[in-house]
Amino acid sequence: MRLPTLALLCCAGPALAQTASLSTADVSRGLTLPPTSVATVEDATALSINPAALSRAGGLQLFYGHEEGGARDASADGLWAGASTAEALGFGVTAQWVRSPSAPDARRVGLGLSVGGPAFSAGASWNHFRSPFSPGLSGLQAWDVGLAARPLRQLALGAVLRNANAPARGDVQLGRELLAGLALRPFGERLTLAVDGAWRPDSPPSTAQLSYLVQGEPLQGLVLGAGLAHGLGGPVPLGAQLSITFNFGQLGAGCALGVADGRLGHTALARASLPRWPNLAQGGNRVAVLELRQLLSDRGFPLGALLGERPADPWLTLHRTLAAAERDATLSGVVLKLDRLPDVGLAKAQELREWVLRLRAAGKKVVAVLVSVADPEYLVASAADSVVAVPEAVLELNGFAANVALLGGAMERLGVKWEVARVGEYKTAPEQLTRDTLSPAARETLDATLDVAARTWTEQVASGRRVPVARLAEAWAEGLVLPRRAKELGLVDALVDAPGLEAHLHGLLPGAQPGWRPPAVREARWDSRPRVVVVPVLGTINGGRSRNDPLGVERTAGADTVVRALDRAARDPGVAAIVLRVDSGGGDALASDLMYRAVLEARKRKPVVASMGDVAASGGYYAAMAADEVLASPTTVTGSIGIFLLKPALDGLAEKAGV
Repeated sequence: MRLPTLALLCCAGPALAQTASLSTADVSRGLTLPPTSVATVEDATALSINPAALSRAGGLQLFYGHEEGGARDASADGLWAGASTAEALGFGVTAQWVRSPSAPDARRVGLGLSVGGPAFSAGASWNHFRSPFSPGLSGLQAWDVGLAARPLRQLALGAVLRNANAPARGDVQLGRELLAGLALRPFGERLTLAVDGAWRPDSPPSTAQLSYLVQGEPLQGLVLGAGLAHGLGGPVPLGAQLSITFNFGQLGAGCALGVADGRLGHTALARASLPRWPNLAQGGNRVAVLELRQLLSDRGFPLGALLGERPADPWLTLHRTLAAAERDATLSGVVLKLDRLPDVGLAKAQELREWVLRLRAAGKKVVAVLVSVADPEYLVASAADSVVAVPEAVLELNGFAANVALLGGAMERLGVKWEVARVGEYKTAPEQLTRDTLSPAARETLDATLDVAARTWTEQVASGRRVPVARLAEAWAEGLVLPRRAKELGLVDALVDAPGLEAHLHGLLPGAQPGWRPPAVREARWDSRPRVVVVPVLGTINGGRSRNDPLGVERTAGADTVVRALDRAARDPGVAAIVLRVDSGGGDALASDLMYRAVLEARKRKPVVASMGDVAASGGYYAAMAADEVLASPTTVTGSIGIFLLKPALDGLAEKAGV
């Protein structure tokens, strides 16, 4: 559950509202903060509660708080700013002003730093005080140190030593305070229970304090809180409070009413942040415009390829983007621009088509805009709610074909003979060098592949566009379908030129605002979410490292890279499962065998699922067979149907050349 301080609960009484405060005469106190446990705080205000939690703050955050009334009859203002990187290093800064008739006015500036991960972190903060009416307080500097641990999804622990250096000047001394907290989530992230204890080592045990917190999130983005605090027989008064917080993505606001020592008080807090909190406003009217060709063409810089850098697979990045669009409740529509998608065959096109259907099932209206498409791209478009094309669009819908270059006759004329050792009737790759006609096995393979592709395409397009198969046959007979003709056949809903495209989209998605990027929503879990690691086997399989050529034309799946990645994922306790993504026609037999055995080893520790793209053949298929489960599209070209070895005999060529 989200920390309520993004806008919330502050009891007016110091004993209740801030467990770090045990006395109304504590001149070091800043603005009253909510009774958030030292075990649960996780935003920029952690600087004032438990600095160890700054490493969990996430992206840059800014909080402003204002307090009025309460047991100390104070008026206070405070600012907090903080951020963390990769839940490893966090920092924060605060400035606070307190005005009270019962204590000297005080100003407080603080800096904090924390290091650690999701399971454990440690931090410290430095606080500097100023007061125009208290020379002893002015210039005083105090250090707080803290620890935070979240060993389980249901359990969080925290401890803080305030004023660890026990600073003193003149008649002002800030005594040490020890705080410890424990929090539980017995029913998941929507309910948090916490208890904190606070004690001053130089004070009698009767001055110790206990505080209790209950926070619930009945609706996403709406946080309710209730707190209770009391002493163990000493002078700490009983206090109680109620609070409410409203979160709207990057903004949040809330207030709290409390009573302590018979006095009422209230606090308001507001938040602005780069990270998004879960949004109370479930609906939205934004539209995402995704240019698929651009997204799939991002292969990093050529210089990086020369230096051995292997950028993230753009296909996997696109999947993550589409998954984020599916989950984003503020998104009402998605526009897909289709323009000759690179490295996308029919199987990958089917994967994109499934994403379009998932977006529609999630309540998003999907519009496909055709610029230049062939059969695979149109298969994707056919699943959309609406298909529009620019008047100059190129629709090359002409069916499926297979081309084979047979060089056997040319080799014979050159005097080159190929010696072939082959296992498997359907291992026909060497026939390109040894035959001048297709063998029955090769013809059977090509016919079967084309039959499946044609049948799958016509069935899915006819279903998506609700047109008879006969009309698709007409399109295939024409080959290059003009946009107006495509509209007549029912393949396109409208023709819209570039200037009118935006107006047309507004007609389909009234009021929608373009401009969307995948949101980074703040994680509410106390432990790290289990990860699924994708290990790619893309391109020709070979030994050594995986690499791309500088022009991005050829990719190599290196056995060393794949084996190391599988081993790291299998040993990582934060990884729940492994996906072996195969889009390869095979390659080196030894490298393929090393991958196969690495998958078998990984299976001993983690579930492994093989996912096949357009091609998973020969060595690619072999490596996938070691997985627990293998998934493929109906049109994936797959199978490991033999092995071969060949070498040329060049006697005849040498004789012809006079060698």
